Amino acid sequence: MKYISHITDHKKTANNYLLQQYKDRPNIKALLDSLILPLQTIEDVAYDLYIKYYLPLATSYHLDRLGAIIGVKRLGRSDDTYRYAINLGIISNNSGATADEIIAILKSIYESEKIEYFESGNAYFQIYVQRPDLPEEINRLLLELKPAGVSPPSVIYSDNSNVFRFARPVMTLSNKIAII
Repeated sequence: MKYISHITDHKKTANNYLLQQYKDRPNIKALLDSLILPLQTIEDVAYDLYIKYYLPLATSYHLDRLGAIIGVKRLGRSDDTYRYAINLGIISNNSGATADEIIAILKSIYESEKIEYFESGNAYFQIYVQRPDLPEEINRLLLELKPAGVSPPSVIYSDNSNVFRFARPVMTLSNKIAII
């Protein structure tokens, strides 16, 4: 990701744009200084805010402030873990809780080779993740992502495709099973 660059020489840039006939005029220089120096101050303050509150760069107090805005408590977590939790909070705040969104979110976070979503009866679903270990915080994330009125989902994980489960007929995405 490209970060915003900090411009520290607005006065020099403005002086370079002056026509040669105005470069040594004291009134023009005073006018330029009165316009450009406040602009440099605004640039410096805006860049400082950007660095402090940009989520990938934020630390300690500023991360706490971002967490409060998103609605995620620190709970004694380190900055890196808390930053991850804030990202999950942002995702869950913007999710519509559809099957496709849940699969896309899980795939982007856990980079699993295979994620399956099964609707199991009324107001219940299961997630199958093919990974060698159970992804961290997946249950908490699914509780936040699940639609209102739906029971907490169960998560099945396996390091290969030979996990024990009841046989199901092959269904299409329209029947609410998705294999990625």
